[in-house]
Amino acid sequence: MAHEKHWRLIVKEPLRNYAKIGVSHHFFFPCKDDPQYHLETLPRVLQREDLECIDLTIPYGEPFRSTAIELIKASGKTIIYNGYLMPTAKIPLCTTSPTERAQILMLAKDQVDAAYEAGCTWFMQSVGADPGLENRAKAFDALGIYIEDLSQYMASKGHMAFLVELMDRNVHKRSLCGPTGETIEFLRDLKERVPNVGVVADMGHIPLMEETFLQVFTSTSEFLRHVHLGNCILKERSHPLWGAMHPPIGLEGGEIDVPELAEVLRILLNIGYLNREKRGTLSLEIRPFPGMTPEETLDDNIGRINQAWEMI
Repeated sequence: MAHEKHWRLIVKEPLRNYAKIGVSHHFFFPCKDDPQYHLETLPRVLQREDLECIDLTIPYGEPFRSTAIELIKASGKTIIYNGYLMPTAKIPLCTTSPTERAQILMLAKDQVDAAYEAGCTWFMQSVGADPGLENRAKAFDALGIYIEDLSQYMASKGHMAFLVELMDRNVHKRSLCGPTGETIEFLRDLKERVPNVGVVADMGHIPLMEETFLQVFTSTSEFLRHVHLGNCILKERSHPLWGAMHPPIGLEGGEIDVPELAEVLRILLNIGYLNREKRGTLSLEIRPFPGMTPEETLDDNIGRINQAWEMI
C-alpha cells in the first residue's frame, strides 16, 4: 500500500518537475546533407518553450558552423551533441586499424571543438558495426582506445562527457554495442580510465535489441545519462520504416505507444533517473507522422508523453 501511495503522490506533480523534455532536431528535419536547411529549421526547436533539451549536431563549413553555434548558445537549452555527421558506417569507432582510428579521431575532435564552443553537455556517438564473434573482443579493445583518447581531448577543454548509444546487434543496425550486458561490462572496465563515460538508451531500439525496458534501464542505471523516447517497426518487415528508422510514437504497426511510454517512465522513476534534484533528459528521436508537419507531430507525441505520465 505504501508503494501505491508513493506513485499516486508523484503523479500530482507535472513531469517537468522530474524531467527535461526535448527532441532530436536532425530526425524531425532531414538536414544531414543540407546545411542551409539545418540552419533554417534549428530555431524551430530551439525557440519552443516546452522543450528544455535538444539533441543536435553542428554542420561543417562556414557560415553554417558559426551561425549554428550562436543560435545554440543563445537558446539556454541543455544540448546533447550527436556526432551523426561522422562517417561511422565507413570507419567505425571500434576499428582495429590505427590509421583509420587516427582519421576518425581527427574528425571527432573537430566536432568536439564545435560542441564545446556551443556549450553542449554531452557528446554521444553510435560506435559502428559488430565485426563478428571472432573479432569482437579486439573491436571492444579498440573502442576503448578511441573513447579514452577522445575523452582525454575533451577533458583538456572542459567537462563534457562521452556517451555510447545502445543499438541492436542482430536485427537491423548490427552494432558492436548491442547487448546491454556486454556493453555495461565493457564500460565498467573502461570507467577506471574514463570515469565520466556514460550511456544513451533509446526505448525505440530496445524491441530490436530483443531485450525488455526493465532489463535495459535497470542494468544501465549507473551509466545512464540520456534517454531517447521513440518507436520502431519490428513485425512488418515490408514496412518502409522497418527497423531502427525512428517512426513517431503511436504510428500504426509500431511497437511503442502510451502504455509503453508509461512503463518506461515508471522504470525511470524507480531507478532514480527522473527526480526533482537532478532532472533527467528525455528527447523524442522520431520522424514526423506521414501527412503531418514536424510541429504537429511534436505536439502529438508530447501529448502522449503527458498522457503516459498521468497513468503512473
